[in-house]
Amino acid sequence: MRLTFCRGQFLVGFLLAGVVLIAAPRPVRADAHSDMAPSLVHLRIEAMDNLGNPKEGKATGFLVTAGGQVLTVYHLISGLGDIVHETVKITARVGRQGTNPADFVESAAVVSALPELDLLLLKISQGQETYKPVRLGSSRSLQLGTRLLTSGFPENLELWQSDGALRSKQGPGGTLWGTDMEFLGGQSGSPIYLDTGEVVGVVKGQLSGASNFSFFVPIDLADPLLIPLRLEAIEQRIAAIPKECRICVSATPTGLCSGNTQGCSEWSQAGAATGEEASSSGWSAPIQIIRDATPSFADCKIRWKVECR
Repeated sequence: MRLTFCRGQFLVGFLLAGVVLIAAPRPVRADAHSDMAPSLVHLRIEAMDNLGNPKEGKATGFLVTAGGQVLTVYHLISGLGDIVHETVKITARVGRQGTNPADFVESAAVVSALPELDLLLLKISQGQETYKPVRLGSSRSLQLGTRLLTSGFPENLELWQSDGALRSKQGPGGTLWGTDMEFLGGQSGSPIYLDTGEVVGVVKGQLSGASNFSFFVPIDLADPLLIPLRLEAIEQRIAAIPKECRICVSATPTGLCSGNTQGCSEWSQAGAATGEEASSSGWSAPIQIIRDATPSFADCKIRWKVECR
C-alpha cells in the first residue's frame, strides 16, 4: 500500500464546526473491537478504464450516521487510475467481510470528498431500517503514547484487529499521524478508535518499506465532511429549555477562514447544543478546526458563544 499525497487545499465551508460537544468521560468498554464490528463496512468498487478493461478495488469504511453514511479513503476511487467515471459502481457489505461479489448487496453513492486528505464520504442504500454509527471523538487532545485500536477488512483475512499507540504527529505531508500498529492491504479506511469507542482517525496506510510504522488521518481534519453530521447528532440531543437561544460563531483569520467569518444561527430552543447552560455568555476559547499545511497561513480558529433572550 503506497502512500501518495499532495499539498492540501482545505475546505472551511462550515463555520459551525467549532460548535462540537465535548463528550463526558466514558468508562473503558470491555471489548471495544466487538462493539465496533457492526459499524464496519466492507467496500467494493468496479469500473472500466478508457480501453474497456475492468478495474476493481476494495477498502474498509465505517458508518457515521444511522442513515447509512460511510467515511472511508478517497483512494478507493483514485487507486484505480484513469477510469471512465460513468462506469463506477460502489457496493458495500455492512458488518462483515465480502468474499465474493454477491456478498456486496448494498449500493453506495458518493456524497462528498476531500481528495487532498484522501477522505471520501459515501451514502449506502437503506438495506436495513437503521445502521449502527460510530461515536465520533476528537483527535485534538490526543497525547503521544495514547493507546489506539483499529479493526477492518484486509485482503485474505475475515477481520483484522490491532492495537498500538500514537507515536508521531509529524507524518508525511503534515496531515498524517504515525502509529506502531500494522495496517494490511485492504484495511485503508478503517477507523482508529480509543478504548472507550470514540473514533479519532481514519487508516491511511503504511509506507512502502517501512515496518511497524503506519499512518492515519486525524478525525478532526474530516470536519468539512462531518460537521453537518455532527450538528445533526447535536440537534437530536438538544433538550427543551425555557429560553430561546442562538449560537454565534466567529472564525479567524479571515484570509484562511473563507466564507462568512461571523454569524449567528436562528433563534431557537438550542442553547443546550453547545453543552453549556442556557445563560452562557462571552466567547469561548479558540478552537482549532483545520490545519493548513502552507506555512504562510495560521490555523483557522473558531470561537462560539450562546446568546439567550
